[in-house]
Formats: sequence, structure tokens, C-alpha cells
Amino acid sequence: MKFKSIVIGLIALGAGDALAADLVQCPSGGFGVPQRVTLIALDPLGALDDGGSLDDGGVAVDVSSVFPAGINISGNSYTTVYMNVNGNISFGSQYSTFTPVAIPGLDRPIIAPYFSDVDIRPINGGELYVCNDSANGRFIFTWDNVGYYDQKTDRTNSYQAILTFADPECGGIPTADIEFRYENLEWTTGDASDGTGGLGGSEAVAGIDAGDTINAVALPGSGTAAVLDLVNDTNANTLGVFRYRLAQGTLPSCGNGTLELCETCDEGVNNDNNGSCTLICQLNECGDGFAHFGVEVCDGDEISPGSDQCPTGYEGFPVCNNSAVSPDFNDTCTLSSPPAGCDDIDECTEGTDNCDALTTCVNNDGGFTCTSCPAGYSDVNGDGTECVDIDECADTANPVCDTLTTCSNTTGGFTCTACPDGYNDVNGDGTECVDIDECADTANPVCDALTTCSNTTGGFTCSACPDGYDDVNGDGTECVDIDECADTANPVCDALTTCTNTTGGFTCTACPAGYTDVNGDGTVCVDIDECADTANPVCDEVTTCTNTTGGFTCSACPDGYTDVNGDGTVCEDIDECADTANPVCDELSVCNNTEGGFVCGACPDGYNDINGDGSLCEDIDECADTENPVCDELTVCSNTDGGFECTACPDGYTDVNGDGTVCEDVDECADTENPVCDELTACSNTDGGFTCTACPDGYTDVNGDGTVCEDIDECADTENPVCDENVACNNTEGGFLCGACPDGYTDVNGDGTVCEDIDECVETETPVCGEGSECTNTEGGFECSECPDGYTDVNGDGTVCEDIDECEMVDICGEGGECVNTAGNYTCECDEGFVLDGAECVIDEDLVEDNTTQFVSGSGCSAAGNSSPGSALMLLLLGLVSVRVRRRVK
Repeated sequence: MKFKSIVIGLIALGAGDALAADLVQCPSGGFGVPQRVTLIALDPLGALDDGGSLDDGGVAVDVSSVFPAGINISGNSYTTVYMNVNGNISFGSQYSTFTPVAIPGLDRPIIAPYFSDVDIRPINGGELYVCNDSANGRFIFTWDNVGYYDQKTDRTNSYQAILTFADPECGGIPTADIEFRYENLEWTTGDASDGTGGLGGSEAVAGIDAGDTINAVALPGSGTAAVLDLVNDTNANTLGVFRYRLAQGTLPSCGNGTLELCETCDEGVNNDNNGSCTLICQLNECGDGFAHFGVEVCDGDEISPGSDQCPTGYEGFPVCNNSAVSPDFNDTCTLSSPPAGCDDIDECTEGTDNCDALTTCVNNDGGFTCTSCPAGYSDVNGDGTECVDIDECADTANPVCDTLTTCSNTTGGFTCTACPDGYNDVNGDGTECVDIDECADTANPVCDALTTCSNTTGGFTCSACPDGYDDVNGDGTECVDIDECADTANPVCDALTTCTNTTGGFTCTACPAGYTDVNGDGTVCVDIDECADTANPVCDEVTTCTNTTGGFTCSACPDGYTDVNGDGTVCEDIDECADTANPVCDELSVCNNTEGGFVCGACPDGYNDINGDGSLCEDIDECADTENPVCDELTVCSNTDGGFECTACPDGYTDVNGDGTVCEDVDECADTENPVCDELTACSNTDGGFTCTACPDGYTDVNGDGTVCEDIDECADTENPVCDENVACNNTEGGFLCGACPDGYTDVNGDGTVCEDIDECVETETPVCGEGSECTNTEGGFECSECPDGYTDVNGDGTVCEDIDECEMVDICGEGGECVNTAGNYTCECDEGFVLDGAECVIDEDLVEDNTTQFVSGSGCSAAGNSSPGSALMLLLLGLVSVRVRRRVK
């Protein structure tokens, strides 16, 4: 019998049924042996080239361990098949053609689950797997997440072809069951096949072709854009699954009403087995490998739609409890809770949890919990998923700071300003301020010892200073004795007496003789007129009395008289000649006394009579001869009786003769053992001395003449600092060094003398805060506000805000909708036939008709009439519903 093209009917889908088939894993886990390494080994130099092994290559697979006699196609048996990169299995040789050829029309036997231009050259371009499951008599060929030519991975496809040994079921006739499974289909065409973005052009084909251009079966939509709908179609009661049987190299035509080879039944249109005419699906019993809807949840590898996914919080593929690989095996067509094969997803490790950055994610079976928000944060949802800073300062009913301080909210807490002067900061943080009783501190009294201290709220007062004391601060805290004697503008004592300050007062000495003490305390003294007393004259009769303030004066005794008391009160004739201590005549002349005077004889020869009266005879002065000086010009000549003397030579000169007559300059700069100038200055000799240059910058000229230079410690000058206040100053010999400006500051002069804060917030090319976060510059740094809703605060400080992709949440838009992520949000776009109901897309009920519908079943067997009371409500009119390809997250 020849292969025939079989019409496969669309299965009507109810709301929520559009689920693709999960890929079957090897019993040992995973999908089997990856083929990338083998493909590269076949073409080590060109594997990555266009048309290389990772683009259009293939791998030979020996299937004799499962099919000892080989796989029979049109009378030819094959123990080796070729798994080709481009989505097909060929017989006889590798098949590298990349543009799909319509089925029928291929030039060799090919089983094509999805013949298209696959390209796995990129590292993330997907993988090919081969699983030899000999224990279950089958080979599993997997194309997992494969991209398309030219090295595109924006769309990927995942599907399988499973070849199962079935000879015993056909009475020993060579038989192979072929199963196609489609988990995810997103593209149809490679760039080299006139495709754009993975679509259009020569689109993928799917089916079985004997290679004679006649005998073939094509799956629905093969070679058209509708081929993407294979994930939502079936001929075996499981969406995304198609089954066929090769018996003696032919394919029975189930549903034609004729009992053919390997068919156990064929009732034509009255077949209730949905196109199955073999033992695979015929028997309604656990263990036949077919999950009967409404009767069994699962059977072997088959899981009924709706149960073929792990529950929320779990990943993997459910395993039926009648499967030997189930750890809960009990030989029943049931699923455990959670099903075997479903592993708990550790949302905390995978980062899919929504715990706040301030809480810790704790994984548990089927989910996770978040620890409580830390102190200082409000747990918005009560589950640790959102922590919002508590503004403690806003709680006026229970203030956290003392009423005398100012509260400032901080992230996760608050700060209070310091307690004001006069209060004790009890906790050291401004939360409690208690009045300080300054008056109680006797060790450090706040008031002067002469005043009285009174404590007040937040302070104290002192009584006024007593009389005789100056209130220095005007508040009684310091009383200083007033020195009445120091007030010269308003003297307390008479000018003739002496004022002595005492503690809190003063005393005056008595008025001096010649004055009357008016008040008896020296404060007022009045002059006495002694000259008016003629009875008792105070002056000699030959002198004149003159009254003075506080006394009197007598005129001097006239010449020739001795003023006995030295004040004119008693005058006696002076015998000038008798005074040898103070002779009135030169010792070289003769003195003769007279009344009131004297007469001197003439000066002897050799002397000059200076006054012409013999009172002074002087030797001739040799020093006066300037034309012929007897002393050096730097010394002083002194005349002596009969000679002269010279002073010593001044400092800086050598006295050549030792008598000041000749002086020679001394060169002080030549004395290197006892240098006269500092080592940092230069010495220059001068006549009679030397000069030193000024001390260099950075040194103090101690004597002001360059003889001693001392290093200036510029760092010690706090009033005029040489370095910026943010850096350290290090004194050096003759200078200083400033440390580098700290992070967040610009070194204006490049030497640490001036540091200016960097405003990080003005940087627009590489902003320091994340998208939507507001930057606030701070001294030496910056702060970022929290990320806005719809963004994740990656670092917890607003520096990196990443958009949350809400579309990654399963079915967020419903089964008929497509989620489109936007910045900080998302939108739902409904497919044709669906309408937006709230936040989800649901089937448009106007398209559902409640009448009798006849349809063609999976492989030709169909049902008519009202065979099932609720079946009409679950059908969509063929031709009105376009089933959209749904990308399924594994």
C-alpha cells in the first residue's frame, strides 16, 4: 500500500486548552547525548562556516539496538539513520539541503518533524540530542531551542521525533511507530530561504516522505505560515503530538472504514477513538499508553491536557504513577501531588522571587517566603515583598526625638539634633533632653563665688556682683575687683597722695608736708603758704621766698656764698680758694679769696688760659690737628696733659700697633670654622663687618640679618591653613606637602591646597543614578532616590534601576493574549477571536454557536451528531478561529 496524504482535522479548543506538548526526557534525565561536539568533530575547520556542520550538517545514528532488522520504508530496511541539523531524519545518506522541499516531493526517504534552515553555530543557538532509550524500545531525537540562519536566536523552536519499535503489536511484521512532539515553534524560515526575521519565504514543512514524490503524509499547515499551529494541533488527543505507524513499510489509512495491515479496528466516521485504529489508543484501560479523557489523568508517557504541566512553584514534566521511572510507582494512572518528575523551583536561587532587597528569601515546597522587613521599615504587604521606610519623624503622637531637638528621617531610621545648651543628652542621640542644674556643680561653678546661682529651665542666673567689683560678663558669672586707683580720669585719691587698691575698695596715703589733709584720708590736700609767715621766715635774708603748691622755694644764694641747705634757706660766704676738691683756679695758677668771690693768678707757659682769668689752664690739644692726625680715623683721639690717647680699634678691625693708631679690616666671611652667616645664606665681607643674604622662602630670619635661619612649620598656622581642610598637611624642610583630595573632590591646583566637591549629579553621559531615580549631590558624594514602581532597585540604593518584565509571568494576559513589556509596565494585545476582559484576554463568546457541528478527526475517524452533551460548547467554528502559536516557557 502506498503512502497517502491524510487530512488531519483541527481539534476544537476550549478556553485554557491551548497548551503545547512537553518534550520527552531520557530515563537518565535530560534529552540524551548532545551532538554539537560530534558535528564539530566531523568538520573541525569549517563547522562555524556558512554551510558547515553546525549549519547544514548531520550525524549518523545506529538504531540497530532498538530496530535489529532496521526500519522498513518501501521495502528497504535501514539500521542507520541521519539526524540532520535542518530538522529532519534522512535514510541512506545525510541531507544538507536547507530550503524546505514540499511533501511529497523529496528525493529520498525522510521523516521531517520540522524541515527548516536551522543554525546552531551561536553558543546560545540551541542543541541537538539523541537518546537511545532501548529499555522502552525507542530512539528520541530532540531539537532544543534551535535558532535559524544566519545565526539568529531572537526566535527559537523546540520539537522531537520519537521512533518506537512496535513489531510485536503487528504480529511480528516490521513496524515502527513515529511520534512528533512540538513544545515551542516561533520561526518558519531562515534568511537564505527568503525569510525575514524568521518568517515568510519558503516556510517549514513537516511530515513523512518515502522519497518517490508520491507516497507521503504532510502535517497540517506544512509549507505555510500555519505550520506554527502544530503546537495547538494533534491527531492523538494531546495537543502538539502527532502519531503514525509504519507497518511493512506502509502507513495504514485509519478512518477509511477498511481494516488494513496492523489495524485492529477501522469503523470509519463512527470510530470513537479519534483516528486511532491500533492498540496504541484503542483500549480504554490503564497501561495501554493512552490517557483517555475523562477517565485517566495519565498513562505512561501520556498526560491529559491540563495536567501535563507541573503546578505553580514546580518545574519539570509530570510522571505518571504507572511509569517505572516514577518514584511513586503504584501501577495506577494517577499523578501524585506534587506529581513525580516535578521539582520544587528554588525561586530564591533563581532570582524569580519578589522579596524586597532588605529581606531574605526562604525557599519552601512550591513557593517561597520572605523574612520580615527590618526595623525602621513598614512591611507594606505583610509578607516582606515590599519594605517602605517609616518616617518616624511624622509620628507626632509618639515623637521619637525630644521636643527640644529636631527630627530628621533617614533610610531605615532617624536622627535627632543635639540637645540645646543647658540640657543633658541622656541617650547621646537627642531622644531625651534633661535640664542640667548648673548650680549643683560645685567643682566647676558657673557663677562667681561672690554671687548667688539660681537654676532655670535650660540655664541659670547669677545675682549681681557686689559694690567694688566689675561684672565682667554682665551676668554675675565673673566678678573682678575694680581697681579704683587705675581710673586716672576720675582719681579717687588726691594727686599728691598714693592710691592703693584693696579687695572691693582702696586707701590713700596721707597728704605730704606743706598740705592740709582736708578729709583726713588723703583724698583732698590743700597747699599751705609758708612765705606769708614773716615771724618765722623760711628763706635766708639774702634770698627771695616764693610760695609753691605744697611748699616754697628760696632763690639761690648769690655767687660767693654757700647754700648751706641747698635750698636758699641759709647762705654763707664761700672761701673758693679753700675748696681743694673743687678748685676754682687752675692748679697751675694761685687763688686769692675775696668777699663773695676770688681772683686767680695767670696760667704758666705751655698752657692756654682758656677763660683768660687763670681759672682754667689747658694743655695744647694734639688731637685737634686734623691735617696730621695722630690716631686712626676709626679711633677717637683723647688729649692728655702733655700728650694724647687713641681709643681701641672698633669690632671688625685689627689694632696693628695695639694703641689705636692703625686699624685694619677683618674678613669674617673667611672664617669657615666659625661661620657668621647661616649655611642657607651667602656671606659678603664689608669694611669693619659683613652682610648675609636673606633666608630663603620657608625659613624664618631669626635675627633679621641672615645669620640664623629656622624652618617655618606652615602646617602649624591654623588661621591661614596652606592645605585644604579635607587633606593632611605634612611639614618639610623649607616647605610643606598636602595629601591628595579624598574621593568625591576635585584637586583644583593639583597639590591638595584646594579641594572642591564634585557634583556627580551633573554627569549625563554616564549617570550615577538609575533610570527614574533622582540624584542629590552631597558633600564628597551623592544620593539616589528609590527606583520608581515597575523597576527593580538592583543595588538597593537607586544607582541601577532595571525594568521588571511582567511578561515573564505565566499567562499574565490569558491564553489568547500576548504580553508586551513596556518601561515600568506592560500591555496585553488580544488575538483575533479574543477580547480583553479586565486584565486578561478571553474567547469572544459571540463566535461560539450552540448547534450540531460535524468535523474531520485527527486521522480520518470522526464523530457526528450530539454524541456528547457539552461538546458543542467546546468547539470553535473551523475557518473562523485562527489558533495563534503560543510560546511556551519550559
